[in-house]
Amino acid sequence: MMTFVNLLLAVLLLALAAWTTLARNMFAAVVGFIAYGALLALALVQLSGIDIALTEAAIGSGLTGLLLLNAASRLHVNANANANASASASGSGNTGRSRLRVPAALLSVAVSGALLLCVF
Repeated sequence: MMTFVNLLLAVLLLALAAWTTLARNMFAAVVGFIAYGALLALALVQLSGIDIALTEAAIGSGLTGLLLLNAASRLHVNANANANASASASGSGNTGRSRLRVPAALLSVAVSGALLLCVF
């Protein structure tokens, strides 16, 4: 039974890591990051790292999540203001971010895979 729970937790971590890095909406990515931190804390409890799990839950998903939500809301307001001010700008500014999505997704999968190897 515990093997099934550990496997389910590892699969959820991998899926949530990929979804968070590939999310197009900034708010959805931040919420995914918070959920990833909470699941990572559960995985650390399974690995008997209670102190690290508490730290991850409090700082990793809690405090950092709130800071990222605040930053995302401020960036959204600034992006709308900049879009209205420079409507005649040509080209898209997302090329740098688009190139970084695949390496970020691969890194997230690698970290989650390393955690999966520690569980089993």
